[in-house]
Amino acid sequence: MTRERVLELLNYNLRNGDFVWRSSGRIAGNITQKGHRTIDIDGKRYLAHRIAWLIHYGVWPEIIHHIDGNKSNNAIKKLCQMTPTQHLASLGLRKDNMVRLKGVSRDKGRFRADIRQAGRTRNLGRFTTAIEAHQAYCAIAERLHGEHFNSGRD
Repeated sequence: MTRERVLELLNYNLRNGDFVWRSSGRIAGNITQKGHRTIDIDGKRYLAHRIAWLIHYGVWPEIIHHIDGNKSNNAIKKLCQMTPTQHLASLGLRKDNMVRLKGVSRDKGRFRADIRQAGRTRNLGRFTTAIEAHQAYCAIAERLHGEHFNSGRD
């Protein structure tokens, strides 16, 4: 996919993130169950936020993050490129987390805090309460990830 081909087919409004087919004037694409807009071009499905990045910056991105958390908002000011590590740090609480605190799991009647760093899981210790484990996770995660840190709590 090239920038030229996309611009041949689509108009992109960088302020509101809308894509419109040049041929019909209709909004391009569909929203997936996970909330992302996808657009089919030349028989292949693309994520609209990646197309927005390609149009605006001229390069195909590795990982794009929606700054406001709205996966269908493809306004360029609401998108940023991240490394895989930054992206994982910016994510909220996983839905399968049984303790409901990011970085915390049950371990033999206690609570264990872990963090991913440089592709490895680092054990931060075992704690009496889930809150203590989460505080340990947050202290390290905030130092490691800075502006990309997300405690997983709303």
